[in-house]
Amino acid sequence: MSDLVTQQLNNDPLLQRVLTTVGNERRPVIGGMTLQAKIGEGSTGAVYRAVHPEQKRDVAIKVMLFSDEKSQRFERFMTHAKSAMTAKSPNLVEILKVDTESGLIYLVSEFVNGINAEKHLATLKERLKPGMNEASLLDMCVSAATGLMAAHNANVLHLDLRPSSILISKGANAEFSFSHAKLCDLGQAYNEFIGRFLIGTAAQCGTPGYMSPEQAVGVEIPTKSSDVFSFGALMYALLVGQPPFGGLTIDDVLSATVYEEVGNVRTWRPDVSRATCKVIELCLRKNPAARIPDARVLLHALQIARDSLECSLDIQQAAVEEISALVKYDGPVEFPVEQHMPQQ
Repeated sequence: MSDLVTQQLNNDPLLQRVLTTVGNERRPVIGGMTLQAKIGEGSTGAVYRAVHPEQKRDVAIKVMLFSDEKSQRFERFMTHAKSAMTAKSPNLVEILKVDTESGLIYLVSEFVNGINAEKHLATLKERLKPGMNEASLLDMCVSAATGLMAAHNANVLHLDLRPSSILISKGANAEFSFSHAKLCDLGQAYNEFIGRFLIGTAAQCGTPGYMSPEQAVGVEIPTKSSDVFSFGALMYALLVGQPPFGGLTIDDVLSATVYEEVGNVRTWRPDVSRATCKVIELCLRKNPAARIPDARVLLHALQIARDSLECSLDIQQAAVEEISALVKYDGPVEFPVEQHMPQQ
């Protein structure tokens, strides 16, 4: 570790409580693990790389910004982490431990050597490309949907899916392995079986531009189809280069999410197959009842689209029809605002 990195860690305000003498140096140590570098930060905390002393492998440690162990937020966080740990899949970032140290709340997960899909998109745009290659996108999304299905099978909803929620690992040759992508950060989790939010509330969870209409209006009971909507939104963004819903203010974005229809991806990316566009269309329907219902069906739809990608037009059209048949609904697709408004 360079002297500069060590100095940056030692000066990190979040880590002052856990500075410990290691050899002849002062270093931040959490859970017996010496932090090596900061690798990211967000609205809820910062993420650091460390080495697990027993497993002898790199791990990621997320240190939360809140630290009141007696608060309801702390209780919800601990419940969330334990619930999320029950979801197991090679396509989910594994949560190894959640604990406290010197008043800091932290979560240890496996370290993925790679980049998230949001940063990958930014790199593509710097090269003047509109978005991801369709085959790479579908390979990545099949992997991510497999992880989401594992979460749904454990009755855990993500509720904050966006491009940065997918980690693309690098293989031995330093090239991205889209077919081994992992879904990360069940940070706004809702346990469907328990029937309550584990972090935050309905009105607090999600990212504008990606959240579902029912989240945008603060509905109290989201469903697996809420995650499906966000998954379609991130697919749209990774192909087109921007989220499906925009506006000058957050209220504008939320209003567009509830009321405005999304244009066809092929308007901006005519090279994208109709089967992939059909998957996105069925994900982004306003009415939850009219969408692909859950991650299991979403995964099936994505696999159909991927398998038909390089086939004849007849086979591609058959794929569109097969994907359409996955949604057993023939009612209105508009969002039923009054039905989903929270009770006063």
